[in-house]
Amino acid sequence: IDDRESELQRGAKAYTDLKEELDSAYEKLVCLAQIYEFKEEEAEEKGTRKERDFHHIKRKLQKEIQHNDELEGEMDKLQRENGRLMKKLERSKDKLEQQKVEEQNERAHRKQIGPVSYINSLHCESQRRMASSKESQK
Repeated sequence: IDDRESELQRGAKAYTDLKEELDSAYEKLVCLAQIYEFKEEEAEEKGTRKERDFHHIKRKLQKEIQHNDELEGEMDKLQRENGRLMKKLERSKDKLEQQKVEEQNERAHRKQIGPVSYINSLHCESQRRMASSKESQK
C-alpha cells in the first residue's frame, strides 16, 4: 500500500509538474502569439505608410513633370516671340538706317536748291512719308 501511495504521490507530483510546464508553455505561446500579432500589425502599418508615401511622391513627381512640360511649352512660345521681335527689330534698324540716308540726301539736296524749291520739296517729302507710314501700319 505504501508503494502504491508513493506511486500515486509521484504520479500526482508528475501530473502537477507537467501541468505547470504546460501552463508555462501555454503562457509563452500566448505571449509569442501577441508579439507576432503586434509585429505583423506594425509591418502592415509600415507597408501601408510606405505605399501611401510612394503614391504621394508619385503624384508630386507627375505634377512636376506636367509643370515642366508647361514651362517647356511656354519657353518655346517665348522663343518664337523673341524670334519675331528680333526680326521686327532688324526691320526697324534697317528702316532707321534708310531714314538716316534719306535725311542726309535731303540735306545735300537742300544745299543745292533755293528756299522756294526747298519748301516745295518738304511738302512733297511729307506727303510721301505719310503715305509710306500708312502702308507700313497696314
